[in-house]
Amino acid sequence: NVQRRCLAKKSGGKSKKLSADEEPAMTYVEMKAAAKEKRRQMWDDRRANQARRRVHRRNRKRGTKKAEFQAFFGPFEEEYDALNRRGVQWNIRVGAVLERLPIVTPDEPEWELEYEKLRRYLDNWGPEFPEGNPFYEPWSESDPNETIEDAMKLLPKKFKPAPRETEADATGNINTLDRALKQRVYLTVKESDESGDSWEFPTTDVREGETLLDAVTRSIKEAAGPELEIYTLSNAPMAFDYRLLPTNKTEETLKGEKIFYFRITYDEGDVKDPSKCAWLTKEEIVKNALDKYGNDSHIPKLQHYHLST
Repeated sequence: NVQRRCLAKKSGGKSKKLSADEEPAMTYVEMKAAAKEKRRQMWDDRRANQARRRVHRRNRKRGTKKAEFQAFFGPFEEEYDALNRRGVQWNIRVGAVLERLPIVTPDEPEWELEYEKLRRYLDNWGPEFPEGNPFYEPWSESDPNETIEDAMKLLPKKFKPAPRETEADATGNINTLDRALKQRVYLTVKESDESGDSWEFPTTDVREGETLLDAVTRSIKEAAGPELEIYTLSNAPMAFDYRLLPTNKTEETLKGEKIFYFRITYDEGDVKDPSKCAWLTKEEIVKNALDKYGNDSHIPKLQHYHLST
């Protein structure tokens, strides 16, 4: 058997008869079966470990956000490819996603306040200094966390910080930039159609000899006036949408329009006619799209994924 030949090689080629105590515990067939069972057990353990990794530490299934995006983007891409195979004639348009960045820092969540308290407590476990040392401040668990009101008391008397909640927030005025200071807000213009009035991003057709970025800048000037100063950090669009246009039964060729959205950043200035413009947050824009187009449309999902909070 195999074990006897291996022992013979180790002993210099001289065969040695095994005693009763040295006889192999398993036969060759049993050893093969044991090795096979070990490999099967390793495979089962690996599969069980992969199954555990699919569940988040918060007992939430992993990959849910990715699956939601794929459920939106898969049909969106397949329909676009199908329309291209049918030879749709596309008209090129651009849309301006003009954003005003947050003015103030957002409120700290509860977990961040607890972490700061823990961090402050742990920082005291270091070198010990003599009593009365000005570089050592004793700390106890009963000490409250420093709040925004405490920080305000340290400011100079003549300095008055701007409020975090403005009058526009209290009254619900959406036609001003002085609102939602903790979030990004986006410029929208009022459009009317068969379904009623709605707030949409400024869009326009691209003229002959005009670049996409030039057309976007022109659409903002036409919608908001020349006093609004803006800048852009990229010449590439941030999102893309398409839609079919209504055609007559006699027309053999389908017509549609492609809309390339560009991210533009607000610098300073104000719109010419505030009543015709609104500065909306991401949640408000998505809600308006749901109210107008419904859950079956891809537009609310598109705005949800390409806008920032």
